[in-house]
Amino acid sequence: MANHVFNEVNFHGPDSDLMVAAHLFEQMEACQPKTEEGQWPHFFIEMPRRFFADIEAAHLPGKLRVEYQTDWYPNPEDLVTIAAHFALDFESTYVEHGNGYYGACRYKYDEGNLLHTWLEEHDFAQIGFDDQTRDYLYKEQRFKFQGNCYEYVLKEKLDSLEQSTRISRGR
Repeated sequence: MANHVFNEVNFHGPDSDLMVAAHLFEQMEACQPKTEEGQWPHFFIEMPRRFFADIEAAHLPGKLRVEYQTDWYPNPEDLVTIAAHFALDFESTYVEHGNGYYGACRYKYDEGNLLHTWLEEHDFAQIGFDDQTRDYLYKEQRFKFQGNCYEYVLKEKLDSLEQSTRISRGR
């Protein structure tokens, strides 16, 4: 789909809460073809900005993996609303290839803190390509696939952001 953001989120928490959240996403997917308004659960105070489309959810022990699409932009605020309702943590990534949006979010329920970062020009400038091996290069790391490289950079940025947030809270 053109100008659709591909989102992937992994919720973490107790299996009983993850199963209830998985059921919510199943209900949301069932409503999706009919009307956007029918998709939103009762605990949303405001109607979300982004519609979840083509939802696929898989509950695994200790994790709920959800893949879906939104139009034009990601929707981390909506993910926070869902995670907070079920007392879950999450990590998510998103990509919109047409405009080059690559980003990631991390939310910890106990801290009530959303971290959100994305790749910027200076991040792309640090990524190289080895024509001989066909590898993407970032610092001392080598990646066969561009997406794996981007995910690594995003995780590094989130970890750094989390560390700086902890330091500033400790003061």
